[in-house]
Amino acid sequence: MHLFLTGDKGIGKSTALVRYLDTVKVRYQGIRTQIRDDPSGYRYLFGERIDNRQNPLEHFLLATRTPGGSFQTHQEGFEKNMVRLLSDLSPDCNLIVIDELGYLEDEAIAFQERVLSLLDGSRPVLGVLKKHSSLFLGSIARHHKVTVYEVNLQNRDQMPAEIASFFSFGTKT
Repeated sequence: MHLFLTGDKGIGKSTALVRYLDTVKVRYQGIRTQIRDDPSGYRYLFGERIDNRQNPLEHFLLATRTPGGSFQTHQEGFEKNMVRLLSDLSPDCNLIVIDELGYLEDEAIAFQERVLSLLDGSRPVLGVLKKHSSLFLGSIARHHKVTVYEVNLQNRDQMPAEIASFFSFGTKT
């Protein structure tokens, strides 16, 4: 019922997800993460609402990385804002999208609980899992309603079609 893509960094997991969403005829909502760099070398990770009904885009700071440093997580971004976005889904939403889950969520307990509760629910989830070992990511991969596809150089171009065959939504004309 739920499908997550995983694979090496930069292999095309999110690209395959977006290409699939561009062809499918379904009401979807969810979240995605976006990295933005500034000229001084800082890197920012934002969480954003995605919604194919073009509702106003919201974004929240999730983590900051100083030049040469590691990401420092802003827990409120996960624990308050991203939880709210995953809780305020429209009743006519037929597909929940989560792009991407990784190690920065390791201490975001309320966020983890919300994601796991969605997996226990009846609405299909399509997501991306960073290739990283953690209790949270492992619990998603081992969830009884989750299938995980590994994206690689050999299959990434066919992955949107693979996703389409997993779900039974119609395609745009």
